[in-house]
Amino acid sequence: KLLAAGARNLKGPKKGDIPQVPADAEPTPALPSIVREYAHQRDPALGPTDRDLAETVFWHPVLVLPESGRTRVELQLSDDVARYQVLIAGHTVDGRIGGTVKTIEAVGPPK
Repeated sequence: KLLAAGARNLKGPKKGDIPQVPADAEPTPALPSIVREYAHQRDPALGPTDRDLAETVFWHPVLVLPESGRTRVELQLSDDVARYQVLIAGHTVDGRIGGTVKTIEAVGPPK
């Protein structure tokens, strides 16, 4: 029986039906791929009166976390007095997903 994607009675797999990765399993070697990353850096050619109005300041779609599940990223904001939306989305090796959205408020360059 096929169900349409919008059907209300669609259900996900039962927890026991999802294969679990053993804790001592060796990581699967990844195939080489091209991934675009970006971290904004102010252009040193801009003078003190020139404004840097970059909107995207960090993009890293394949950031693999260490076993601790934590990491640190550093980035430079633009000179604009603005709010930046920080979107973090991810998944575990067994397919569980999660994410969060936060806001950073930039007050402008130091005077």
